[in-house]
Amino acid sequence: MKILIPISAVILLLIQCGESPRNIVSKFQLVREDDHLGEYLQNLDSDTLITVRRNTDHPGLVRLNLASEQIDVLDPDAGEAREIKATQSHVAYRLASKVRVLNFAASQIIELPYPALKLTGFLLMEDQWHVSILTSEDQSLYLILNSDGQEIRRQRIQGEVLAQGLTPEGKEYIVTRLKDSLLFTLTGQTPEVVAESKIGAYAAVYFKDSQALIAYFDEGEGTLKLASRQSSGWTIELVDGEPGKTYRGHDIAFFKDGSGFGLLYLDGWALKLRMARRKNGAWQSEALDLQGALGFYTRVLREDPDRLKIAFHAFRTDHPDRRQSFEDLHVIEVKLQ
Repeated sequence: MKILIPISAVILLLIQCGESPRNIVSKFQLVREDDHLGEYLQNLDSDTLITVRRNTDHPGLVRLNLASEQIDVLDPDAGEAREIKATQSHVAYRLASKVRVLNFAASQIIELPYPALKLTGFLLMEDQWHVSILTSEDQSLYLILNSDGQEIRRQRIQGEVLAQGLTPEGKEYIVTRLKDSLLFTLTGQTPEVVAESKIGAYAAVYFKDSQALIAYFDEGEGTLKLASRQSSGWTIELVDGEPGKTYRGHDIAFFKDGSGFGLLYLDGWALKLRMARRKNGAWQSEALDLQGALGFYTRVLREDPDRLKIAFHAFRTDHPDRRQSFEDLHVIEVKLQ
């Protein structure tokens, strides 16, 4: 059903509840509705996104400028791209069982000769590609390739890689899930057991100073948890959810919150975007006042002291005029109270 508003319109949404909310959605932007954007969303900066355009007439992997809503088609054959991983100079993505890597400057696409069930990690280090792919239900392949896609090194990894990145000191880390545990591994070091539980397919890593923090979905309980790396090991705390009664902690994103941090994530049962913040030493959480089934692939675009700018994909959005839109990209501002 068509929405009878300009594509770039900004709608003020009012929170309708009995108590004064802590986090107010102050601006809401529906971006290029007819293009059905937002799946597997990545951002290069606060105004530049990489995503998939599902428009049946003009599909493809695209780069979007939010200020102008201008789209550049990066790969017109990648309308079914999955698991996009982007750096400032490259983007990797999966098409069926093949992984492609695109060099922005050279406009060159290289397809890797490794069958993949999922692309789980991509880093650019000293002009080398560090790539992680899931090759079977419980096996991954870690690759180091040169800028032409030629193999330098390969390593089999037990389990599925959930996060891959760099520490503040520039060391590579990998977070993997096994059947009943979560592991954190620094390059060249022994894997550390973070948690022992049935781990879901969602995790995000954040560094507060040099301390590693991992927010992850405990699938066995249906809760969002936070693991903190200490000198004596990892400590675990419950952020949101009630064991056996919720399913919270999908598509996790950290954000700066004063001198600390907060979390954005999807409620997998209610299909609502939620926010958790630490207040007076305890976690407080709530669903943002957005109507529909939304909060997929959330990305934090800008962090100000009193507000956030974020982007996410919506399966369905229920608008204030009672109309609906489907499979869309949204950008909102959240005022932090």
